[in-house]
Amino acid sequence: MRNPRKMAIIGAGIAGLSAGIYAQTHGFSTTIFEKNRFVGGSLHGWTANGVALEGSLRLLVGTKEGSPLFRCWQEVGALGGTMIFSPECFFAATEGGHTAVLWQDLDRFAASCEALAPEDGAQIQKFCGWVRTLQGFSPRVEKPADLCGPLERRRSEHAGEAGRLLAKLNLVPLAAWAEGLHMPALRRAFVEAVPPGASLGELVLQYAYFTGGDSGLPMGGARPLVQRMAQRYLEVGGDLQLSTPVEEILISNGTARGLQLQEGRRVLANWVLAACDPFYVSRALLKSAYNVDRRLQARWDAPAQYPPVCTTRLLFWADGDALPPYYTFSFPTTVVPAAGGGVDRLRLTQYGEDPTFVRGGRELIAVDVPTRGREAYAYWETLALQGEPYLRERRRLTESVADALVRCFPQLSGSLEAVACHTPLTYADRTNAHMGLLGFVRAAGAKTAAPAGRVPSVGRLLLASTWCGETVGAHTALLQGKFAVERACDEERIDF
Repeated sequence: MRNPRKMAIIGAGIAGLSAGIYAQTHGFSTTIFEKNRFVGGSLHGWTANGVALEGSLRLLVGTKEGSPLFRCWQEVGALGGTMIFSPECFFAATEGGHTAVLWQDLDRFAASCEALAPEDGAQIQKFCGWVRTLQGFSPRVEKPADLCGPLERRRSEHAGEAGRLLAKLNLVPLAAWAEGLHMPALRRAFVEAVPPGASLGELVLQYAYFTGGDSGLPMGGARPLVQRMAQRYLEVGGDLQLSTPVEEILISNGTARGLQLQEGRRVLANWVLAACDPFYVSRALLKSAYNVDRRLQARWDAPAQYPPVCTTRLLFWADGDALPPYYTFSFPTTVVPAAGGGVDRLRLTQYGEDPTFVRGGRELIAVDVPTRGREAYAYWETLALQGEPYLRERRRLTESVADALVRCFPQLSGSLEAVACHTPLTYADRTNAHMGLLGFVRAAGAKTAAPAGRVPSVGRLLLASTWCGETVGAHTALLQGKFAVERACDEERIDF
């Protein structure tokens, strides 16, 4: 093989593009193989009748100039000079006739809580203090934990007041902490602002990113972001092959040697980097001959410690003036039948502040229906195997959600237009995500040892996905792509 550092990358999502860019700029010759005809994976964005939609990205962590994550996004060309939109509020929730709002301005949030529930003042002030402390916190961006020495790893994870505070907050269940609040709307806002099952630390950290200006929405949404990354990858000499699904990772003598493509072609490589769901890698691309890292398996086997993130999302065009002025908010509704059961609350995100997502005076809204992870996937999969019942159930859910929206916000009547309904099967089909899961959050007290981004017993095979990081998110995928290349550089004795 002419190039002793030839790398084949599976998947052109955030992790795959990140890996490709960093590998190309550190002496590797890479080709990315993507099964879809577009880049971006779950963050590609969607279209309907040729119109761009945003159905993936809510907030991007790492948008503050000068922050460590911002520098990483700049290195891969994701942000360029694009404008960052900062919503006025992180999250809002209505309960019992009151609405609690987690404003971007922390002082405004504290004042609104004092007016809404003065009896919760002491607990809210403590919460705000935690948020201010974590506004200066950054995840590890320099290199992965497995390349750090014991002393270096400990210093990185727990150095400084912010790191020590986060470690303590990660031991506290968010739902249990919120029970100490007297106002139902406040309890609801705290618990629903992050995925179910999260620790108190997860909420404080995400809200700290937002109030500290390091979390926002790039104008244009996810699609231009991933397209800029793809352009950067091509500029540094990468080879991007779309509509080219991979059939199998070729293993010889315990070492990855290349790929077998579904079209019949074989591609030889010195390194294989799978930037896709690790369980799909093990089950489909390795034909179940090799198991994933036990720490990855532990995350899958212990949903109570690592609650999976799964969603059923519906997109509509709507009159934004008929809705409350909150970027993302949760509200009670009449019971909506969903995945064989019923839900009485919906979560809505409005994209009307970005002209990209405004059409004919109406704006794009996304409605998330609470989804029960594996159980929901099994429900939708059973219907899909029957064909028409799957389509019929999607239509029924869309109509039920539309009816619930009009009942809650009567001025929407006549302006609401259904665009799409994405079930867990939609995400499984687009990204090969196992059971349509988008990742996980870490529950209170869950072990924090990160997987090493490898498949045991297989040399020169690297993994890069949100499952290999600390939590779900585009920034996690970005860093996992970078970290995978750093592992290859470490073995090749290349300075990174």
